[in-house]
Amino acid sequence: MGQTGEVVVTTIAGATTTTLAVITGVPLRATPNQFALLVDVDTQESVVELLVLASSVVKLAIYRRIARRTPLQ
Repeated sequence: MGQTGEVVVTTIAGATTTTLAVITGVPLRATPNQFALLVDVDTQESVVELLVLASSVVKLAIYRRIARRTPLQ
């Protein structure tokens, strides 16, 4: 069963752990390091760890904003 949702990231300067909330209600935890976020996704079925490059996160945010402004044809 796949679930998708928009992720909201909240950070505090100098924080070692960033909490993410997802619309589907699946709790996520992200730990930033110098170049990436280590994201832990905890569901009832499994625990998934992702290593997301910081540049990819920025690009994803930009693409999402552009997609919201551009109507599908």
